Amino acid sequence: SSLPAGAAFSSYCLPILLPCAMAVDLSGGQSGGKVGAKGRSELWAVRCDNEDQLLRQAASNAEQRFRRIVQMCEVELGPQHPDTLDTASYLAYLLDARGNHIDAEPLYRRVLEGYRQRLGDFNPCTLR
Repeated sequence: SSLPAGAAFSSYCLPILLPCAMAVDLSGGQSGGKVGAKGRSELWAVRCDNEDQLLRQAASNAEQRFRRIVQMCEVELGPQHPDTLDTASYLAYLLDARGNHIDAEPLYRRVLEGYRQRLGDFNPCTLR
């Protein structure tokens, strides 16, 4: 089947949460698009009239996901577990990169203290 100009088939799926108004069903429920579970189309495209809006939405979703992952790690593994500390460090980096230094700084400090207690002051994980 043919795709709109600028579209291409892919062998992978990149999940992204976005407003329904930005998603376009290329199969139209007809042949040409694969049908997945519960009869839903698997051939979708993202209409990007405003690239800045799409990037802000994706960044917002990433922050929400990392916050949930940090919370789950704290509950399941404990706040000082290396995986919890790594995940909190990624969240701090994401917040810092987005200019949210007020939320990033306490996370960075918490992660640094966790690495110090768990691994010592001169461990490569602590020093990075």
